[in-house]
Amino acid sequence: MQSPEALTVLGQMVAQADRVLQPLLDMPLTLLHGDYWEGNLLRDEDGDLVVFDWQSAAIGPGVLDLVVMATTGAWERATLPLPPEAMAERYRAEVAARLGVHWSDTAWSTFWDHALLWRFLQETLSWVAGAPRRAFAPRAAEFERVWLKPVLAAAGRRLAPLYAFDQTLLGL
Repeated sequence: MQSPEALTVLGQMVAQADRVLQPLLDMPLTLLHGDYWEGNLLRDEDGDLVVFDWQSAAIGPGVLDLVVMATTGAWERATLPLPPEAMAERYRAEVAARLGVHWSDTAWSTFWDHALLWRFLQETLSWVAGAPRRAFAPRAAEFERVWLKPVLAAAGRRLAPLYAFDQTLLGL
């Protein structure tokens, strides 16, 4: 999908990164792994979960690690062991039980969309911009499914006042 409309939306996302990030600042902060997905998890001989590859660790809202789990898992495997909605429900239940923080479905949807947009800006956009055509071309359809369509749809839902675009032109 190389439409001028899609490129316009992506350019506006970059220009308005502060607006993409703003709702995430209202969430409780936690230790983030930064690259939390199935490929960085294993069980030791006692059955305990071991998480490795911590070079992207940071402090931020936990929804960012959930988005990484969902998108990286979908990118690497096409199917996830647990649907993103189920991961989110488990996370929300734990936050409610441990911190007493409850989010409505509407608020959670907003946080998820903004986390998706932020991760795209933070990591994926630079990869796409710098990837040689021969490396990117074989995965273009996956990129569109896992990243581009969800990101453009989230931008349409959350940043619509900034964009005067017709989502039907983007195939959404």
